[in-house]
Order: sequence, then structure tokens, then C-alpha cells
Amino acid sequence: MEAARQPRYTIRSRIEDRALRYVQHGGDAEIIEGIRLITTPGHTPGHQSVSVETNDGLAILACQAAYVLEEWDDPSFEHAAGAASAWNRDHYRQSLEKLRSMNPVEVRFTHDRRIWTARKQ
Repeated sequence: MEAARQPRYTIRSRIEDRALRYVQHGGDAEIIEGIRLITTPGHTPGHQSVSVETNDGLAILACQAAYVLEEWDDPSFEHAAGAASAWNRDHYRQSLEKLRSMNPVEVRFTHDRRIWTARKQ
């Protein structure tokens, strides 16, 4: 929240809407049974992703932990608006590895409408 309130960081009306109520969590946190906030700094200092337990397995809303599907699928790929321009490239890569290690069956992204799905064995 501290970073989000910095000048020219984001669209202020989106974070200062009186209808919103923020609950800050330090680290990963289960917010509802089967739904977890996952700390994934890199794109921004306080970036978070979300994991959701589904009947098919774990789904991850990576948000901007990976800019596009290729960054998720290929650890060596860096999108110009993703890892290449991240607040912290090392944290960006570490956050992606953290999410990958969770072995999701599906991953969704903020800037890419494509959905990554695990390959069936």
C-alpha cells in the first residue's frame, strides 16, 4: 500500500475509493478456505498473486508476476514490459519460481488473456 500511494505509481482513484476496505497481510495468507494470497514481489514491491483450490487442482491468478504466458512457460524469456522492466528482476524470477513450484493446473495473467494449463501426462 505504501508503494501504491506514491506519486505517479498507479491510478489513485482505484486505491482510494471509499467503497474499498483493505486488509493488509504480511506474507502468504489463506483469506478464505482454499483461497490464498501469495507474496510475489518483483513487478512491484508488494505484488501478490492468488491461488485457488479447485476440483481440478490448483489454479493461480498470477496477475503481473508474469506479464505474458511465455514468461511463465519459459524461464529464460523476458518480456519488455515484464521481467525486463520489473521493479526487481531477481525477485520477479524468484516469485515465478515460487508459483511454478506450487504445481498449478492452470495459470491466468493480467496482461494476457491466454490461459496456461498443465500438460496432461
